[in-house]
Amino acid sequence: MSFCLQGLELVNLTQPGRLIYLECQALKRSSADDMRWVEAYPWAVVIIVVFGLTCLLLLAIGLYLYKGTEVMQKLTNLKKRMRGLPTHGPFTAVVTDIQGWTGRGASVAAL
Repeated sequence: MSFCLQGLELVNLTQPGRLIYLECQALKRSSADDMRWVEAYPWAVVIIVVFGLTCLLLLAIGLYLYKGTEVMQKLTNLKKRMRGLPTHGPFTAVVTDIQGWTGRGASVAAL
């Protein structure tokens, strides 16, 4: 039969030659209970970090293999566009005429 509430234990504090004195006190926790799991299991933190970094690396490699060349080409094209139009050197302009567009362009004054 328990005289104390849950989380408490009955402790005998009777001193020699005195009346019996019992008291309910909080359970004493071991030092392992006082530590957080991060401090108690540092190797678990290392495993979690290594697993996370491995997943990120595999994801990056997978994306590169799946869309890597396309992304690299877009970045290269973006760099070229950032430089602007060529200001020196040979420049080639291609002029094409789709059948019938010359006549239509002449008939519209805005063009």
